[in-house]
Amino acid sequence: MCGDAIRTERLTLRSYEPADAAALERFLQANAERLRGLAVPWGLDREQETDGARYVQRVRMGWLLGSIMVFGIWPHGDAEIAGEILLFGNRDRRVEVGYYLAAPAEGRGFASEAIRAVCAFAFERLEAERVIARCDSANARSRRAAQRAGFAIESERDGITHFSLARP
Repeated sequence: MCGDAIRTERLTLRSYEPADAAALERFLQANAERLRGLAVPWGLDREQETDGARYVQRVRMGWLLGSIMVFGIWPHGDAEIAGEILLFGNRDRRVEVGYYLAAPAEGRGFASEAIRAVCAFAFERLEAERVIARCDSANARSRRAAQRAGFAIESERDGITHFSLARP
């Protein structure tokens, strides 16, 4: 494993292993339309990348280089991936978090639970002083998830809401 697994009350967040390729491929294919146009920081073309094994290799390389840490989100007892959450851009003790869920996983509090856990990881393991997040201002669920995880809105510009969370 590239990173430690994070366990919450209902979720396991962990890096992908080669054995996850088939489940990841199902997840990517099932959510291709939802993810179309999603800005991702490591240059992954969501419109072309549905090969689970290749995706696992790319994300594992990000972990090894320290450029991005992608965690799959699994509800306890479920073999299917519910979403992803990632940390990237560790500069000046500030990291950014990004997240998305498959449609069946929405509305269950998984996003805010995963965000809280990954932010704790960022503060404790990466020694971050601040975690930031951005989302489409029209994405009410994403905005609520960040706020429920303790983020405050810093600004809204060009249709993007900018959030910030300081080290407790």
